[in-house]
Amino acid sequence: MSDPSQHWIETYKSLLSLSVEGFKYLALINGGAIVALLAYVANVSSKGVPVPDLHFALFGFASGLGFCGLTIISGYLTQLKLLNEIGRTNKGLIPHEAFLYSAITFYFLSLASFCTGTWYALRAF
Repeated sequence: MSDPSQHWIETYKSLLSLSVEGFKYLALINGGAIVALLAYVANVSSKGVPVPDLHFALFGFASGLGFCGLTIISGYLTQLKLLNEIGRTNKGLIPHEAFLYSAITFYFLSLASFCTGTWYALRAF
């Protein structure tokens, strides 16, 4: 028979690993999109060709990076709050769930910002 506490710890570790990979994913897609668009603009403008208006697309990707940063901060605060709650009956004014739900919200906002930036970039072409 397996030890339930060991299973819980391993599941928790895997959730943390998935979270880290999710942060990397958001930073990669939003940051990569910004770099790709800026490289495109630099290449096209050096040839004297009119550059499409990519302000909204770049804003979407930059917003995605900003939300990714807020996701990481909220994730950190969730973990810090959980650590501080261990063995305490007084959980403080702000429960860890508030930080967790903030992190989840910021994650989806980052992903939505990427989709929005992609939509505007495709429309510009």
